[in-house]
Amino acid sequence: MALDNPEQIKKQFGVGYKLLIEPKTEVIKGMDFVNLKRTEIDPILQRPEYKSKGIIENSDSTVRKVIY
Repeated sequence: MALDNPEQIKKQFGVGYKLLIEPKTEVIKGMDFVNLKRTEIDPILQRPEYKSKGIIENSDSTVRKVIY
């Protein structure tokens, strides 16, 4: 488990890893997580410093988890 910004996590663990963001079900429900992703996570990953790193959402993402 790691808690940091995407660049620091990649620096700590290197390449070849996937970043999985999955809420605790008792805290965040399905549509709340979709809204949180859209309003909080996506804008961070759209910043030029992260976008240029090629961090993209994996096709295995669902409404309950997001994978980068």
